[in-house]
Amino acid sequence: KPLILVLALFAALIGTADSTLAREDERGLPILPLDARTGMQELDGADKIVRSIHLNWYRVYRPARDTLETPIAMRVQTTYWRVHWSVIAATKRVGSSGSEMLDPIIHLDGTYRVPSYKLPKKQIDKLHKDEHELQLFRAKTLACSLYRWYEVSLKHFMRDPRIVEMEAYLLDLGRLPRDRTNEAAIAVGMAFPNFVVNVKTPCLFARRQGRPVDKTPQCVAEKIAMRIEETRHNDGWNESGMDRGSGQLSPFPFRDTIGYFPTHMSPSRSGSRRNWAPIVECSQGSCASQEFVTPHIGFTARYHFLNKTDISEIVSQETVPIEVDYEMEIRDVIEQTKKLATDPLSKTKIGAYDNKFIFADAYGQILARNENSWEEVVYWAFSFLLVEYEGTLITWRSKVQNDHVRPTTVAQEILGNEVIESFQYGEDTTKSYPANQWNPYIRVMPHAEFPSGSACLCSAASAITAQLYGKKYDDPFPLNVTFNINTVEDRLSGKNFQDHFSTLKDYADDCSNSRYWGGMHFRFSLQPAARMCTVANDFTRKGEALAQYLWTGHEDFLAPFGGYEAFGYKGDRAYTWY
Repeated sequence: KPLILVLALFAALIGTADSTLAREDERGLPILPLDARTGMQELDGADKIVRSIHLNWYRVYRPARDTLETPIAMRVQTTYWRVHWSVIAATKRVGSSGSEMLDPIIHLDGTYRVPSYKLPKKQIDKLHKDEHELQLFRAKTLACSLYRWYEVSLKHFMRDPRIVEMEAYLLDLGRLPRDRTNEAAIAVGMAFPNFVVNVKTPCLFARRQGRPVDKTPQCVAEKIAMRIEETRHNDGWNESGMDRGSGQLSPFPFRDTIGYFPTHMSPSRSGSRRNWAPIVECSQGSCASQEFVTPHIGFTARYHFLNKTDISEIVSQETVPIEVDYEMEIRDVIEQTKKLATDPLSKTKIGAYDNKFIFADAYGQILARNENSWEEVVYWAFSFLLVEYEGTLITWRSKVQNDHVRPTTVAQEILGNEVIESFQYGEDTTKSYPANQWNPYIRVMPHAEFPSGSACLCSAASAITAQLYGKKYDDPFPLNVTFNINTVEDRLSGKNFQDHFSTLKDYADDCSNSRYWGGMHFRFSLQPAARMCTVANDFTRKGEALAQYLWTGHEDFLAPFGGYEAFGYKGDRAYTWY
């Protein structure tokens, strides 16, 4: 199907990557200038393999990722970029001598601290003698790290045959013709049989026996993969499916561990009409009631930069209005969806914005204006996903505590058989039908309505991007976007709908409002979410400070917020909802 847009994120970012290390300021932070030169660069062997890995991963993984529920997809994507971050940390030059290599220490709270070990001086000299050698070392390490992560993690819980294509592709790297262009591909391919397929690798044996471990791409990659493997089993998400007996007799990955249950219109459980009710979803003659996806993560997962006080204050500041006229609100939502009948642009936006990674594709246009190095791209992507990940946790906590009903349920219960006029799938005119047959334009996600997770994620992404470019959230920042993918109506796919945004805030607000246009949210759920994930308790400022600290190791970036101790919260594994 045609993809949205502007410039696909990976193609735009990696396609313009040059072969130099990141441009850095006096503090060691990447510089992301908006007025840099543009144009494609002639890539050497190392850059080609990094670019090829990105593009093939994106091509194969994207369809499978779209089948995952939002929080799980966010966690997978964040881990993907942590692999990149770790590879850079493991090979990052520090100081004028260029002799110190940093080892990523992935703590159980998911953060990275440096430094730890140094490569032998002989190998340092070899790597730094030629820029190409360092890039080649990184390319090999990245490919090995991603492959190892695929073997020990993705392959087991995603269970999607399309992911297996990546395995075949990575292995085929070793069978390309031998020349300098494919030097990295050959090295990576030759490493896989001994590194990944056989778990008993020389690196692992040496570590267990207390012997020095070779600082090879394979061993560095194994260390990165093992640390991430340790983290994913201890981060409070219940990926194993057995935390607190959630899997009962067999594993049930990511299932609830806090005992959440829907209380809609259940006086015995202190519930009311305001509470969330599972929506019945039907497909090909079979119907099933939704189950709230990962309700536990906001309470049990590890936060990176929000501390316990931040979490409590942010959630308590934004709550569902005490008095809500639900009849007025649902009529407003239905009237809004009625406008979709003659508005193909809004229809296409709703589907595009529903996938937050497609929303982020537009930022490829921004970075594509520059000759961005791999380091610059990773710095942006990791900072971006740091606030997206944290935003997912804080909104999920708020969703459970507010436990608010969706418009679909309100229409069914309050308006019932009343005949309404609204949009009709596949048509450009409105149609009359009973309110209890009305549905939003796209699928309603299986979790509570307030606050809007999309409004949070879109706002956090735009705010952090503005900050990384040294701008305020509402500063002029022209963005032209082409929308041409519609997952609901094939007849609209491939049609290029143009829109212009003056600021990144305008772009984020457009994304947020699409949840109201499509009928998935009430209007009052949008702005509270946007505040939660931008200005509340310096949300994006703390996220940027942590990224700066992790990149440079300078704790002065954390000082304005109370120092390192003011960052992070490990979650409460003993928490129960009932």
